[in-house]
Amino acid sequence: MVKGSMQNDLYIVDQSPTKMCLATNVCSRGNLWHHRLGHLNHKNIQVMKDHELVEGLLTISPTIGLCEKCILGEMNRQKFPKDKATRATQPL
Repeated sequence: MVKGSMQNDLYIVDQSPTKMCLATNVCSRGNLWHHRLGHLNHKNIQVMKDHELVEGLLTISPTIGLCEKCILGEMNRQKFPKDKATRATQPL
């Protein structure tokens, strides 16, 4: 990360070293493998571990937790209203 200031429509970057601490999102080992394997469910991850199909896959907890992408993927869409639908009268 750098700091700078704007002078005459140009950014002047201050290159003196700055000390800082950067944080990252830490996820559990189970969630990491869940994401790496394309959001595979825990049962199938456990089968892969039992049959040694993935190198480096260690024992993971039985509860992966809530994955926002998986929850959104399982949502159902609303049905289209049949009474207000307009239909084409001829082919395109």
